[in-house]
Amino acid sequence: MIIIPYDMLSYDDEVIYHILLHELVHYGEQHLLFQWAFWLVKAIYWFNPIVWIAHEWMKMDAEYACDDEVLHILGQEQDSNYGHNLIELSAHQGKGSYAIHASGLVNNGKELRKRIERIGNGKKKWRILEMVTVLILIVMIPLFFTVEGEAIANRTWSVRKALTGKTIISDRFSLEPSTYSYDSKTGEFIITMDYDVDQAFYDEVFYNSYVLSFGLTFPQSYNKDVRENSGFDAVVLSEAVKASEPLTLKFKIDDYNIEAYGEPVLIFLGYEIGYNFQQDQQMTVDIRTEALPIEIIVDEQLTLEVVQAEATDEKKYTIGYKYQLKAPIEFEKEKLSYMSLSEEFSLYDQEGNLIPTQESSGGSSDDFSTRHIWVENPQLVDKVTMTIRGYRISKDNVYLWGHSNYQTSDISYSWTLPIETKDVTYE
Repeated sequence: MIIIPYDMLSYDDEVIYHILLHELVHYGEQHLLFQWAFWLVKAIYWFNPIVWIAHEWMKMDAEYACDDEVLHILGQEQDSNYGHNLIELSAHQGKGSYAIHASGLVNNGKELRKRIERIGNGKKKWRILEMVTVLILIVMIPLFFTVEGEAIANRTWSVRKALTGKTIISDRFSLEPSTYSYDSKTGEFIITMDYDVDQAFYDEVFYNSYVLSFGLTFPQSYNKDVRENSGFDAVVLSEAVKASEPLTLKFKIDDYNIEAYGEPVLIFLGYEIGYNFQQDQQMTVDIRTEALPIEIIVDEQLTLEVVQAEATDEKKYTIGYKYQLKAPIEFEKEKLSYMSLSEEFSLYDQEGNLIPTQESSGGSSDDFSTRHIWVENPQLVDKVTMTIRGYRISKDNVYLWGHSNYQTSDISYSWTLPIETKDVTYE
């Protein structure tokens, strides 16, 4: 519950929102704790002018930092509105308005002018002053403060609410979050997703391995650390299809609460698919140097073109091939899909005898792969057979994979999960 002065009710909704957001950022950054620490230092070292100066620096830097975080949350389009509201509020100073002083958004005229100039110039906060402040605290007094956050009640809640409808991931299947819950005892944010697949895709998923990756982020949070750190989980779609169960995602989120974190945003990060051919699906292709290039149509998604088959060292035979891959799930911004082939090569001499091999290694770049086979005398090789047992595809939602902050990325598939008090059910 938030208590505000009565005369603040006459302000515009935007002004009240800016005031509350400003104070929430102070709370999230724990500026009040630093203020208390400095008051204690001043009480002990009241005779030292450096401590008094550092305290003033720290208070001003806290306001700068708070302005920066508020503007980051509001976005560039609202920079001028925020600065305008600062000016409007400052006009009421000294006129008996308790709300102005209680809000903490406006300080004296000189400091306010500096803050508005910084907003207009887009300057960042003075981290040097923060470091000086911390240094003085460490040097002046060897005190250790242990702050224990307010414990969240050990309760489990869930939300069952239809969202905007199913999201079409491809012409073959769709996804839709159905329920989500949080257990404060385990720190798990659990999301259940329904899916629809057509019959052809069902058979494909049933007999192969489909792994889907998701991220959970909180872009509305006033806490920078919360905004810049996201949860991750991967689920096996194949197992869910076989068990006729929905997808269940579990994200480790400690001490989640709607006030500090805001509404979660679920993001589809990418997938990895493993196609394992049955014995009767495996293919064997004869490769001879004089017949290159050789095109191999593995299936409707993968086509190979063998362009190299030759001795490249005294004891090494190299096979190189290009591949063209049609990803089963595409994203709005195209990014190369990665493929790894499960293959086996056998080498034969002119009489058709199998040539013993020692070991092999390989590598790939972009859409080209090579396989190096160590053999006692590669010059004897006359024919190579290539047996394909399967392959794996991995594809990332462009600009997302490997990053903890997804806010500034181009996101193809995401879902905002609304959490309202009337929709919450406690267990």
